[in-house]
Amino acid sequence: MPIIPMPKYNKEQDNYISYVHPAACFLGVPITCPDTEFAGIIMEAVAAESSRSLKPAYYEVLLKMKGARDSESADMLDLIFRHRAYDLGLIYNYGEIISSYVGLAAKGDANVVSMIEKQGAKAQKQIDDFNEKILNLE
Repeated sequence: MPIIPMPKYNKEQDNYISYVHPAACFLGVPITCPDTEFAGIIMEAVAAESSRSLKPAYYEVLLKMKGARDSESADMLDLIFRHRAYDLGLIYNYGEIISSYVGLAAKGDANVVSMIEKQGAKAQKQIDDFNEKILNLE
């Protein structure tokens, strides 16, 4: 089976964009950790080394050589990884819109617009607060 990226939204879109699943973005440190600074240093060191050694081996050997059945699929993997995107709306669930959408879908309720209108202001405030925190980082 060939590997292909997500389709473009329309022909004006410059690049294919592949979204990274939100669960792939997190690593937790329990609240009971006695030295969170040291834990952060170790996690960053392991991530850096993994990026230099494990990731290239996984990507080049497993995905491209063994997983891709043809040269076009290997090229598609390069394209997919080059244009990765992280959806902060999925990660942070601003205004609980994502979880509400899932709830509507589970019930077969098509009232998505009214749900977004109801929760949109809350989501926008959370987005604005997040942006403000990012702008104020030292």
